[in-house]
Amino acid sequence: MEQPTLIERVIRSTFFKNAQRKAGDYARNTQRLASLVEQVKAKSQRLSGEAASLPFTQQVATLVRMVRAHLRGDYQTIPWRSLLLVIATLIYFVSPFDFIPDLLPIVGLTDDVTLVFWIVKSLQEDIQRFREWELAGTSPAVEVE
Repeated sequence: MEQPTLIERVIRSTFFKNAQRKAGDYARNTQRLASLVEQVKAKSQRLSGEAASLPFTQQVATLVRMVRAHLRGDYQTIPWRSLLLVIATLIYFVSPFDFIPDLLPIVGLTDDVTLVFWIVKSLQEDIQRFREWELAGTSPAVEVE
């Protein structure tokens, strides 16, 4: 039998399942969601070296902008399921205790990076629509993280 991939192990982990359970509460509570966005932003800024590869930080910034636009009420066309997956991914990202604890230098971010890239690929159409919405200028301000 074939060994599960890292992403399969992460999305099946109790850590990600816990983040998924919390996502609905965050989505319905603007203060919690705003706090999560700030935590993600702070953690992203703390990353250094290879862990802060440009594609990774760009993907996290896109997810943050999408959630912020939804939070402000400017962008409401993201499907609920997709929004919950994005929020769960951000909850997982800020948690220091997950499948590979962030306390382990560089290696500790491997699962976070893998999950972010997986979610971006899985929600590619929704994220592309959001980016097109941003580029069309319908957003009040395109924020660069």
